Amino acid sequence: MCQRVMIAIATASSPRLMLADEPTTALDVTTQAQILKLLAQMRAEEGMAMLLVSHDFGVVAQACDRVAVMYGGHIVETGPVETIYHEPEHPYTQALLNSVPELDSAGNVRRRAALAGHPPELSEVIPGCVFAPRCEHARQGCAEIAMKLETVGPDHESACPVRPYAGPRSAAAKAAGAAKSEGVEA
Repeated sequence: MCQRVMIAIATASSPRLMLADEPTTALDVTTQAQILKLLAQMRAEEGMAMLLVSHDFGVVAQACDRVAVMYGGHIVETGPVETIYHEPEHPYTQALLNSVPELDSAGNVRRRAALAGHPPELSEVIPGCVFAPRCEHARQGCAEIAMKLETVGPDHESACPVRPYAGPRSAAAKAAGAAKSEGVEA
């Protein structure tokens, strides 16, 4: 009930920007749908901007236009929801999406791959890629190469310090990358 009261208070003043940190966690499916519908309505009718913090991929897909994936306190990938979900570039984003359980045609839950290892201590200063100790694509030097977001496609950035690796990319993104490396405008 406290969560519902807080949502009511937050939406009553018609804010220009709403920071929604896990707004639907632990709510039943029906209430969750109502809250997401209300937030979408406020965005459309009142021009409200919303920053949604969530671990729920379904909520993110339904409520967001853009995604910023964070690992160890750093943004590792950002882009449109469709791009991030269908063409994840950073190894952490790929591992995250590959770990989501799925239902098969019979309604049975199919477990997916779990990410090995442990997240970094946020109190530690890591000079390179914070994901390197858990990354299956890590190469020598990843832990020393500073992470910075680089354009990997239209409105899509990733902070993987060793490119190229065997990450899924669209044909258009591959062509643009190849043309750029050859000095040709794509």
